[in-house]
Amino acid sequence: MDKQQLINLGEQLRGIGHRRRELAERVYAEASEGATLESLALYRELSDVTSQAIDLMQKQREMLEKETEHRGTQIPRDRPGRARSPR
Repeated sequence: MDKQQLINLGEQLRGIGHRRRELAERVYAEASEGATLESLALYRELSDVTSQAIDLMQKQREMLEKETEHRGTQIPRDRPGRARSPR
């Protein structure tokens, strides 16, 4: 596993997390003020950013699973809330 790639993923996730928080706050503020068109546009952006975050988290998890399994440790495949990995 490339440690730098893992670090980069972490940095990207941190940045996306900050962006998600900002968007969520803006969606709430706009909706509270009755600005439905603006809040809807912001919500769509939040949804896109959330999808990006999920993709990065899955990539990070896969990298760590491969490295852990490479080192001889088996990761349980049926943890609650997690779909089984195709094998």
